[in-house]
Amino acid sequence: MAVGDWSDVQRAKEAALAQADQGATMFVGCGQGPTFGQIEAAAERQGVANGYTGDMSTLSPAVVSSFTWNLEHVFRLMAEDVAAGRVNPTRYFEVDMAAGGMDVVVSPGWRDRIPAPVMQLFEQRLADVRSGAFTVPYNDQ
Repeated sequence: MAVGDWSDVQRAKEAALAQADQGATMFVGCGQGPTFGQIEAAAERQGVANGYTGDMSTLSPAVVSSFTWNLEHVFRLMAEDVAAGRVNPTRYFEVDMAAGGMDVVVSPGWRDRIPAPVMQLFEQRLADVRSGAFTVPYNDQ
């Protein structure tokens, strides 16, 4: 969920509650602050949510999984570029899973609730993305 602000927890919660009023049960945030709001809304409406930027599984049992950023890896790339005299700031926005910059984790409380064949498929696809064998198509529409 994007609400046009990277820190407005309340706006994100209100937007998620409005979506829940229309039948939404799954919420995926964009930006750490808004994600807190949509997790609160998911918990209130017995929906599920996805964490963002780090493992948010401890915030609520509604969090099924989280997108995590490996900022240590990204900062290491920045330091290496500075030390080598290279300046290319746009490349850091493209440090994806295959490059070690992001990951997905399933919340511990959900691992036993997700059917084994589904978890196996998830783990295989995740391994394929990490290795570069599968590229998730990008659609900006």
